[in-house]
Amino acid sequence: MQKGFVHTLRNLSNSNLDTKILIPTFIKAAWQVHRSMDIKQLSSQRFQTLIKPLAYILFTPSKDEIEPALINMHKELGNSQEIEFFFKNTFYIILNVYIKSLYGTVSQLDQIRIVVNAMDDFIIYALDIYTHAQDVNDQQQDLLVLFKKLQTNERTISVLNTYYGVPIQNEGTILKVGTDSIILKVPSVQITAATYENKTHILKANELPHDLYAKVTTEYLDGELVLKLYQFEYLKKDLYLRKEVRVHPLKKFTLDVMHDDALFQFGLYDVSLGGIALSSKDKFDFKNNSVTLYFPEEIISYDSEIKASVITVSLLNENKLYHAKIDLTTQQEFYLSRYIKSQERAIIKMLQNEIV
Repeated sequence: MQKGFVHTLRNLSNSNLDTKILIPTFIKAAWQVHRSMDIKQLSSQRFQTLIKPLAYILFTPSKDEIEPALINMHKELGNSQEIEFFFKNTFYIILNVYIKSLYGTVSQLDQIRIVVNAMDDFIIYALDIYTHAQDVNDQQQDLLVLFKKLQTNERTISVLNTYYGVPIQNEGTILKVGTDSIILKVPSVQITAATYENKTHILKANELPHDLYAKVTTEYLDGELVLKLYQFEYLKKDLYLRKEVRVHPLKKFTLDVMHDDALFQFGLYDVSLGGIALSSKDKFDFKNNSVTLYFPEEIISYDSEIKASVITVSLLNENKLYHAKIDLTTQQEFYLSRYIKSQERAIIKMLQNEIV
């Protein structure tokens, strides 16, 4: 969602100030200010590449988000004082152009005051984005220093993924630490699982106070397929390592669900001995949270009626996931445990078959 100041700036155009004039005026003003600054000067082409997306976001009904455009500019503009100087002086030129366009209209002062406040709000926002980007960058650099220390000391790190719900965890050896990433040697099953999720988690250890999230790609190093980890992020909450295995069934199942004498159908998303996730495109309001689940015979072949309590609802693409705690009898636990183990073996076998 765009910020409030964007709405104001997009309405600067009037009978005397067309958007077709406003955008090139903004770009020209920004270039003029940049040339006056005592910083590394960008080429005209490079500067145009950076400023044009921002100009169109500010002054046209663009659907692009403003934050990525600002982050790209921040990388070139230097510190917070220089960023503030750049935008204040650029908007000073635009404000003068805008004031001239209002000659002969009523309520000039009120309109000008609104525009000035919007420009000030934009500058504050731009500085906040810069500060956050700097904090993230500082954290990344601190982590890379830590990874370098672990590499020097020949320490491994523990990485975790899930593959169709089955946890895949192995130790990884740091082969290389770059300016914004690390190269990690892990078993092939881990590479496949990480590629499947497009991410991995580094589990906390003595040197790491919290679990980490990282994006992943693969590449070859000395002829060997390895993981490249980048864009590290501390998790706000440490990963909860389940005692029970939770599997995504390889075969699609539909479960009948009874609630307040009404029968509904849900897709089975995943299941463990402690809980279940049911998927549906529809929204349901389980007022008392208590439901009865009817499992297919292929999963529980005897006494397949199970009591459950809906705990929470989450989103997965276009579907809603209804997470429920299930209450099993000893016999039901036996059958469900047998099914989960068979699925786990099948998933591990499928994972191994994926390895080239």
